[in-house]
Amino acid sequence: MHYKLINMDARIKLLWLISSASIYFTDNIYLIIVMLTNSLLMFLFSKSQKSIYFKALVYAFVFFIIIFIITLYENTLFQAGIILARWLTIILSSIAFFVIITPFELIAALRSFKMPEFLTFSLGMGFRFIPIIIEEAGKIALAQKSRGLNYGRGLGKIPKIPTVIFALIIPLFIRILARLNDTLLALKMKGFVLGRRKKPQPVALTVINFIFLIYSLAIIACTILL
Repeated sequence: MHYKLINMDARIKLLWLISSASIYFTDNIYLIIVMLTNSLLMFLFSKSQKSIYFKALVYAFVFFIIIFIITLYENTLFQAGIILARWLTIILSSIAFFVIITPFELIAALRSFKMPEFLTFSLGMGFRFIPIIIEEAGKIALAQKSRGLNYGRGLGKIPKIPTVIFALIIPLFIRILARLNDTLLALKMKGFVLGRRKKPQPVALTVINFIFLIYSLAIIACTILL
């Protein structure tokens, strides 16, 4: 199943991500359950738990707890659960999407939808740098630990989050700027020209493409109508 998801057409993958993000605009409990279940299955079948992006989900649990406490203070338990399900669906879908698509597939998919070239290239390059950012953040965190920075353990990590962020953000920002500069120089040396397009290939209606196309369109339609 993992290889079938990877070989799925990039435009169908992008449409599926859009359909998952549409959960933010519905209050229908049955539709939310269907979308959350689909996102969880996609997360598991894409083997996202073995990817570098899984670390982002681990850190996101702190964010989930904060969101749940805030919404529970202002709303009922049921409403807080709905909001938490929405965020969980979006994050699980996003991680699965990043695992099953490559930057070049994303750029090709956006171009086929006639997106502006500067936006297409920026999103593609931004996606390419996500694993680099995670990797660099891990290296910086290890360096800070070796210098005596205490991250805490268990729930003790929560009060130290602001300290950890300030300790990581400045060196991470400097490293990413250096990486961007190196990438820009490499593109210039290779004669890269922004706006050079290739003719999009037609969507191959394989079984997996057809299933996800129908599912995505149905979810978007239900989100609008229900």
